[in-house]
Amino acid sequence: MRKFLFLIPILFFSFPLFSQTNIKGNITNIENDEVVPFAVVSICQYQQNKIISYGVSDSLGRFELKVPKKVKVFDIKVSNVAFQKLNRTVAIDNKKNDLFLTLQLTPKTTTLDEISIVEYSPIIIKEDTTIYDISHFQETSDQTLEEVLSRIAGVKIDADGSIEVNGKQVQKVLINNEEVTDVGAAIITKSIDPSIVENVEVRFDEKDNKIKDSILDDNQLVVLDIKLKEDFDTSLFGKLRGTIGTSEEHTQIGGYTNLFSLKKKAKFHFFGEYDGFGHQSISLSQIKNIGKETLNKIFSTPANFEALSEKETFNEDIYGFNSFFQSNQQATFGLSSKIQLSKRSTLFIGTYNQAPKVKNAQYSQQTFLTNNEEQLFENNVTNDNFSTKNKIEYRYDADSIKVKTNANFVFNNLESQHSDITPENNYLTDFNNSDIQFYQNAIVEVLTKPGIGIQWKGNYAFVKENNDITLKHDDERYGIYLQDEDNNTLYDFTQNRLNRNQNFIQQLSFNYKSRFGNFTAGYLFLHNASEIKKEGKNKDNELINTSLFTANSSELKYLQHTPYIEYYFRQNWFNIDLKAGYNSITYTDQNFVNQQKNLFELKGRLDIDVFKLFNTSVSYKQFPSSYILSNVAKGLNLKNFNTVYAPPIHEYSPQLDQVIDINIYKNFAQYQFNVSMGTLIGKSFNGNINDLSFYPFITQVGGQLPTSYQIGYLTLEKRFSDVPLFFVLEPAFLFNETTNSTIESEFKNESKRYIVKFENSSAFKKIPYNYDLMCRYSQFHFQTESSNASDTQEMLQLRLKNNFYLFNRSVAFSPFVDYILFYNSSDASNLNLGGEVRYSKQNFSIFLEAYNLTNSTEFIMQQLDPSVYVVSQQSVFGRYLKVGLEVKLK
Repeated sequence: MRKFLFLIPILFFSFPLFSQTNIKGNITNIENDEVVPFAVVSICQYQQNKIISYGVSDSLGRFELKVPKKVKVFDIKVSNVAFQKLNRTVAIDNKKNDLFLTLQLTPKTTTLDEISIVEYSPIIIKEDTTIYDISHFQETSDQTLEEVLSRIAGVKIDADGSIEVNGKQVQKVLINNEEVTDVGAAIITKSIDPSIVENVEVRFDEKDNKIKDSILDDNQLVVLDIKLKEDFDTSLFGKLRGTIGTSEEHTQIGGYTNLFSLKKKAKFHFFGEYDGFGHQSISLSQIKNIGKETLNKIFSTPANFEALSEKETFNEDIYGFNSFFQSNQQATFGLSSKIQLSKRSTLFIGTYNQAPKVKNAQYSQQTFLTNNEEQLFENNVTNDNFSTKNKIEYRYDADSIKVKTNANFVFNNLESQHSDITPENNYLTDFNNSDIQFYQNAIVEVLTKPGIGIQWKGNYAFVKENNDITLKHDDERYGIYLQDEDNNTLYDFTQNRLNRNQNFIQQLSFNYKSRFGNFTAGYLFLHNASEIKKEGKNKDNELINTSLFTANSSELKYLQHTPYIEYYFRQNWFNIDLKAGYNSITYTDQNFVNQQKNLFELKGRLDIDVFKLFNTSVSYKQFPSSYILSNVAKGLNLKNFNTVYAPPIHEYSPQLDQVIDINIYKNFAQYQFNVSMGTLIGKSFNGNINDLSFYPFITQVGGQLPTSYQIGYLTLEKRFSDVPLFFVLEPAFLFNETTNSTIESEFKNESKRYIVKFENSSAFKKIPYNYDLMCRYSQFHFQTESSNASDTQEMLQLRLKNNFYLFNRSVAFSPFVDYILFYNSSDASNLNLGGEVRYSKQNFSIFLEAYNLTNSTEFIMQQLDPSVYVVSQQSVFGRYLKVGLEVKLK
């Protein structure tokens, strides 16, 4: 991993050295934001025609003129033969030597027999707002607004439903300028029918304090506002769907409901789905800002690579598929409501629930890095899960007071059975894991006088985890760990683990706004306490007091006191954010002794946005990493059929994580070409020591070995206006480096992934055909210093979806082919053929869907951890046929 670079922001101050004022600016078309070259610009005395200075805009619409310092008010006039004349009065700040103006001209119209002809543009840019005409990008086969948005240049939708526009993350999704729910973009864009949408408005700097989360925070808030058609009745709308599907295993009836009611005082959104075939329309992983996510959002907790790799969308980014299943039955339902209690008071209530049942199978080969010994095993998994996320939130918005408080309840229960069969032994592992989570958050902001404010944040969290794992085996070698009180090997062993964790956070800050920037001084207090109980039992459920898996730890705590200062400065085209904090930490170490440690926290961010055509952001963070108290608890943890976790034996203390994030976006409007690039670099000290001395068990010993990651991407987007074609080229890479330690030495492991993706799609309106093409080449390279073990795996993916339209586009036939070829170290191929035939009228549609007709199931995945390299051949993508009827309610 490359060494970290510390970002040192530098502010330049200018002083009035000259007796003239520089008037700079750019001239654009108000309808499409294209530059207007060779326009005549004149500066005249206020309310007179006497010219002080004049010039002509260059080929990029830019101009620069000078006026005497004594001129404080003047008229600026702009003319171009193709546009209406512009006349504007401008006042100059006495303390400024430079003035930048953005001037927008209106195209002239030509009238022929009472018919006005103007140039039509599906994208209109005004100041900090971009408006997209949805009907221009919509296809007959589109079922959700998300499908249409994904077709627009500059708009990027991640697998979890989050949206980026022109390189900036959308933070809120509104409907008709109101926040219906705050649980993420996917819940709205995956639910709204595009046929009822007039346009979508993206505001890159939301001004409405009621929509903003804070009246003290001047950071730009990016919102996506869905404007429904004016004649549309919002009292009840949505869609209903019924399906029946069949596979080799079973036949099943399914259903789907998605309904909105957007009345003035109360707004509701209900969705429910049960289907045994295909992907869910909305997944619980796409529901945001409930439970721990709310806590992390309020207190700005960043994610490390381990958290990134655990996301359900990680496989989508790496392999091109979000989930790998042989059989998948899911039931999902959710209800959200917004009730306007008064002009200033609002109540949000939401409940979201999911109960998936998943079966999967794989054949794996793992190589132990320290001795190159190989183990083959076949794994069959059945997961039966239930999850619920619930939230109630109250908001009070006034000019000088803003209050937000919410209560979150989350419950998860997973019953999982793993059958692992090696050539020598059989293992059956049953997991029964449940957790109850409760989070109470509150934010209060008060403006005591203009420019001066106070903010208080508070959180209380309670998490109770109950994990039961039962291992049945016939492996004589496991006696070193699994023994009864008479030292006999246990072939049927259960461990129960109970963890009660309480978290308490308070933060108070004072804010002062001035023309030199915003200054904040604050104090944060955090208290975290855990009580952990572990029990090892035999097959008769009798407690084994001498078991290595039996222990109690009741005095685990972590306290943090953090005074900090923050400075934020913003101008028209750039803003800078600096923060420094001093963390005084008390924690329980590996010897169960309370220790003291002091760590400095730093944050720096610079954002530059020029003419809305080029923006870049650079940030650096140095912060205390999460100190997980359960890692230092006494006793071993049984993790799976061949892995146990042991508490640390070396020094274990809070560490500093470091993250660098760089993103650049450039829009070449006149060429309809966008370029974006970015990199995320992180380093932390959370790597465990993986010990193979008790083979066949892998012992993960709690440690703080360095781990690092680097993610980078480049996206090139090109749209043609004469021929409706859209091209995207996106090379990307992901490097992950971990460290392991043995008695003799320390060694590093590297995972390198190189990915190049090419996409090409059409949007023909006059011919009955369109297509979506995606090609992806991936190269995975794994290497370790502990041995000669090295592996390179390559993957080539080709996905082509065709859309044929018949009978005036009322019938859409959409066959697809998805071919994946694995080669180099392991060879396999996957050919997925399928498609859909859909007949649509104004308010209903009938469809027939087929998936994986060839019943191809081979898919290769690799994973490299500090001690083992695993290659798995998955059995995936079960074949099915499904027919359905869908009705739209308007």
